[in-house]
Amino acid sequence: MSGPISVMPSPDSTHVTLSTRTFPRRVRTLLEGIFELVTGELDRGLAETLDGFEQQLFKLAEQARSKEIQLGCLEALGTVKRGRSDLMPRYIASLESSLAGLRDTTAVAVNPTESLDFSDLSLVDDVDMDETTLFHEITTRAEIRSSLPLFLMSQRFGVIAGKPAMDSASLPIGPAMLCRYLRSASHCFELNYEHRQLLFRQFDRHLMGDYNRLVEVVNAYLINQGVLPNLSYVPTRFRATPRGEDAAAASAPNAKSTTPARHAQMGRPSQPISPAHVAAALSAAFTGWPGDAINTTPTTEDNEDVFTDLRELLLASRHQIPAGSTERGLARKEPPMVASATDVQSVLSLLQRRPAAQAVVGGQLAPNTIGHVKQDLLAQLRQITGSNPPPALANEDTDTIDLVGLLFDEMMKDVRPNSPASKLLNRMQVPLLRVALGDKQFFNKEEHPARQMLDAVAETGTYWAGDDPADHELLGKVERLVERISQEFDGDIELFNTMLSDLSNHTQAVMRRAEVAERRHVEAARGKERLTIAQEHAGQIMEAITKGLPLPKFTKALLNQAWSDVLALTALRHGEDSEEWHRQVEVATQIALSASAAAAGGRPSSADPQQAVELGQHVEQSLMQVGYHAEEAAAIGQRLTTGSETADDPSSRTEIAMKLKARARLGEHAAAKISGFQLPPLTAQEQECLEIIRELQFGTWLEFVTNQQGDSVRRRLSWFSLATGHCLFINHRGQRVGDYTLDTLARAMARGQVRVVEQKKETLLARAMHRVVGMLRGELSKPQFPEPRP
Repeated sequence: MSGPISVMPSPDSTHVTLSTRTFPRRVRTLLEGIFELVTGELDRGLAETLDGFEQQLFKLAEQARSKEIQLGCLEALGTVKRGRSDLMPRYIASLESSLAGLRDTTAVAVNPTESLDFSDLSLVDDVDMDETTLFHEITTRAEIRSSLPLFLMSQRFGVIAGKPAMDSASLPIGPAMLCRYLRSASHCFELNYEHRQLLFRQFDRHLMGDYNRLVEVVNAYLINQGVLPNLSYVPTRFRATPRGEDAAAASAPNAKSTTPARHAQMGRPSQPISPAHVAAALSAAFTGWPGDAINTTPTTEDNEDVFTDLRELLLASRHQIPAGSTERGLARKEPPMVASATDVQSVLSLLQRRPAAQAVVGGQLAPNTIGHVKQDLLAQLRQITGSNPPPALANEDTDTIDLVGLLFDEMMKDVRPNSPASKLLNRMQVPLLRVALGDKQFFNKEEHPARQMLDAVAETGTYWAGDDPADHELLGKVERLVERISQEFDGDIELFNTMLSDLSNHTQAVMRRAEVAERRHVEAARGKERLTIAQEHAGQIMEAITKGLPLPKFTKALLNQAWSDVLALTALRHGEDSEEWHRQVEVATQIALSASAAAAGGRPSSADPQQAVELGQHVEQSLMQVGYHAEEAAAIGQRLTTGSETADDPSSRTEIAMKLKARARLGEHAAAKISGFQLPPLTAQEQECLEIIRELQFGTWLEFVTNQQGDSVRRRLSWFSLATGHCLFINHRGQRVGDYTLDTLARAMARGQVRVVEQKKETLLARAMHRVVGMLRGELSKPQFPEPRP
């Protein structure tokens, strides 16, 4: 078998230093500055990589199920500790060799497939193939996260090298080259396959995870040195929906139906909702999980004429003619020079594999739209053919592109700008456009694999991917699937089915974990409710026992606090009809009577010394069961059984009192959450909202407004108690969030800060499709189409 499949020679195979090369003075200064700057960043990143690698090896050794595996991990750990000082010099030597060869005129082809002969072919070791695949994933993620600054850095390195802009794969400090340096330098450790994979993943986490900052630092250095200081990426493009017109539409009278998401964000915080409207939505309240919407079967029948109807409406919307007019119709005159479907798909295939680009709109970076893709498509077709006049798109292709653009524009209105869902949908634009151009069933069939995948990505990115680090696993999974579609889709619709199944399985696993966590939180909340009720009842019992008795103040405080906890725990464990409960009540009565008799100057009721000893032991054991230390329980038990306060040392009483005040009582945590400060009485509207909340099913999702801009977050009402008023809310991962009572929830709902999430009977794409039809029919604001370039 052959060695690694990398087609470029290892950078450190022929080590060359910057000092041995003859560069112009300015080029040498720039390269030495870059080398010094990058070396410091790489030194820190590699040190963190090796530290994390050693920690993982030690953890694997602790968790090993056999001595052989444990011994292998410990041997690898010792090898890394002994050889970690060799990794950095090897790595830096490879980097310096690449920088030193930056201006070489003999460039090595990255994919020299044309020059391959049959004799050059050979088998590839599975280990090398797996490592290459892993590094490809690491490189792809880094390029996606740093697409724009990496593009700018490639341009500046091209200036230094005296060449056109350098490719990311050959850039000396590009993600691909940094991975190759590690692959070559890590051979000094002589690790096995599993341990090398672990090392490379730690490299991805610690060094490549911060790669964007490294690129920004290098760009800032080159700008300060005067290398293309004013370089920026500003493509000349037409916007599908100008900002000014969009803003005007949002303020128009029909803006509520055109942009419901924006209207809700702007109007909801200041406009109280009517309880009647909330009550009407209770029957359709959403009680499932966001993952339930993935890979569902549509309930509506397919319509084979949807695409034709949409084209007629689109033509009517463009030219203000009645839909279905035979004078203009769909059989309009084709352009004189029409690009073939093969050329269109080939150009889109190139655009699809590019990193996600951004356009500058209003002085700010904004994601590309289908309108931008259309402009890029026409520009590429003009360059490929070189004909004059340049080729145009067929009428059907133009209509398809415009319809897909409208669909994506409407879907983007249901997601937050710059959110994970927005970025994922933006990355899906070109593959979905290729599907729509090649298969018009995309518009007709709701169960089309591409439509289902688009809905699944949108739902997952909107409802399952938050800002918490715990969401990064699922979000990374979706990003990898979307990236696979961008890199691998070439007309085979079955790829969408495969990706959809993979995403559905992963989401279902996350949902099952959330359900298990939710059940645990509900059980804990119910236990706290029972504890709170038992604590309140125990306090009432103690109040009835001590009422009217001349007890010393200190003794009464001990009974009301310490022995109330004992009664509450006994009620929970054995019930209030058990012998244990009656025994504890009897002991409390005996202690109270003995203490009141001693305070009145008489003899305690338990005059028998043996009974006093047994009573003290019983009290001490009971207090230890509710969490008191042995010393504290003995001191309190002695104080309760003696019944006299005059014979005690005042310092001992003070010490006991301070300990009782410092310790948390049984059930104190639950009681503190439901007590709070005194609120004013509920208004009529708030009382009506309270009655509505009490009728909600467990598992209903509520939407909470988080700021004045109208941003909201969804939380699941998993459980609430009518006895204590306490509510349990969790997020989509099953984690407990927020502290609410029924009272505060009703007040927030009446102010419009909380609303019930209704069950959506349509997916995001289906709702977008209906809104597009409404716009084209003139029921909503007319769509804006960019004029073609001359």
